[in-house]
Amino acid sequence: MDAIILAAGKGSRTELEYPKQFMSLGGKPLFIHSVEMLYGIEGINKIIIAVIPCMREIFQNILKQYNFENIICVDGGETRQQSVYNALKYCMEERVIIQAAARPFVTKEYLQELISMEGDAIVPYSEQIYSVIHKDGYYLNRNDLVSIHLPQIFNTTVLKKAHELAVGKNYIEDSELVFNELGIFPKLVKSIEGNFKITNPLDIKMAELIYENM
Repeated sequence: MDAIILAAGKGSRTELEYPKQFMSLGGKPLFIHSVEMLYGIEGINKIIIAVIPCMREIFQNILKQYNFENIICVDGGETRQQSVYNALKYCMEERVIIQAAARPFVTKEYLQELISMEGDAIVPYSEQIYSVIHKDGYYLNRNDLVSIHLPQIFNTTVLKKAHELAVGKNYIEDSELVFNELGIFPKLVKSIEGNFKITNPLDIKMAELIYENM
């Protein structure tokens, strides 16, 4: 199994003066938490990190400081879809994990639970807690909706084929890409509490508070 960490976004909504991947959480750069979660899990042979192209050397130097081996840094693209596609070119195992550097609270135990499941697309979710309105002027029933999380696990051949069909499009999430291009609906698995994505300044404060009380 291979694993991809998405760390090529600019993260401008956090209002930091630098990419959020490098913000300190518990004394470590944010992206290192995802590396540590994946590193050493039985069955994961290779970790590929999609990084900001002009900062590849910075990522590599930080990885050296933490003595990580067998980790490949590849240039991310202009979009999330392009970043995943770039990283997929280095994936040769039967299955691949997609993880985001901005989700630092995924546990090894939960990931191993996902790995043990069968299916071409394994996707964590949380219940939708907000009412939702469509921009075209109608409401959606939140009881029929869930929020999609990472990490996600895919059959590598399936994901590669879907990405090849989707070249030139702009998907922001891989299970949607696989469904729209190949008609494969994911196996939905309830996510763990606290598995949120750090996106804005409030998320940073929440993450710091959670980490301090772990």
